[in-house]
Amino acid sequence: MRLYLVRHGETEGNLVHMFQSDVDELSSKGQEQAALLAQRFAKIHVDMIISSPYSRTRATAEAIARSKKLPVTVNELLVEKKWPKELEGKPADDPSIQAIRKLLHEKEHTDPQWRYSDEERFIDVRERCVQFLTYLQTLSSDMHILVVSHAHILKVMLSVMIHGPAVSAQLFRNIFHMLSLHNTGITIAEHVDDQWHLLTVNDHAHLGDYHRQIT
Repeated sequence: MRLYLVRHGETEGNLVHMFQSDVDELSSKGQEQAALLAQRFAKIHVDMIISSPYSRTRATAEAIARSKKLPVTVNELLVEKKWPKELEGKPADDPSIQAIRKLLHEKEHTDPQWRYSDEERFIDVRERCVQFLTYLQTLSSDMHILVVSHAHILKVMLSVMIHGPAVSAQLFRNIFHMLSLHNTGITIAEHVDDQWHLLTVNDHAHLGDYHRQIT
């Protein structure tokens, strides 16, 4: 099985580093990125397209689906990590938000079951990724599958591929800070002999210099 993991196109919230909800749409630049991504996949064989149900991921996936004449399968396991409701719509550099994030990170290591309010913890997101990867293994082993999701959950998924289903919050945090996943960046993995192998991480050559992100 070959898996193409793709982050959605840019949103206005991405530009200002804001905690987003499920209704944030692609910006005009994000729509252009999705079109460039569709051109990139024009000559790449894909059997199935799976997307998070969020607006920004659906729009990105559907740009490719139109050119490939394939349906988009929506999977709730691919939604972005749910942060506390107090963070939604707030900029990440707000001092009060940074204080909450610091507390959340500390509790990941000392009390994984602790909740600030209504958020998901790392163990919750990790379980969703394990469930999704398990589901993929029920499909035909020769399929080429495109998955369109979000930066945080894609990084958790990669950490599960690398370190296994019991990967710790600390190991994930190391991967989180090491990896950059640009909007519409492509990461390729293959599942062979019950193991995942990473072939390419964050390939965004289709975007060119105009779209390329520094962080």
